[in-house]
Amino acid sequence: MEFVDYYDLIGLPLNASRHEIKERINTLTGKWNPAHSDLPNAYDLFFKVQYARDTLLDDSKRTEYDRTWKIAKTSGTVDLEPIQVHTVQANEYRDEIKDDVDKLYQARSEPKASTTSKEFQDV
Repeated sequence: MEFVDYYDLIGLPLNASRHEIKERINTLTGKWNPAHSDLPNAYDLFFKVQYARDTLLDDSKRTEYDRTWKIAKTSGTVDLEPIQVHTVQANEYRDEIKDDVDKLYQARSEPKASTTSKEFQDV
């Protein structure tokens, strides 16, 4: 499993305030929302930002993540066990809603029904 640098992802330093993190994540969530973005990797970026939000805005998760982040930056080796549990749960959630999201995109791209269709002509 690859260690994701959430601070690098959102473009803020380790000592960023909770307010700065929340504002940046809100901006990126809007920018990378798959419903509004044409980026081919928008879906993955959107969910990575969601994971970053869930981790960095929760004090206990952020403390553990920061400890792991510092180890990763200094030694290049990381014990990912604390992060894996959270990531597995997030991935399961993403997989659960992926079909619903795909159906939503498909419905948005389908042409609207014409009011001149056969069923309306019979009325």
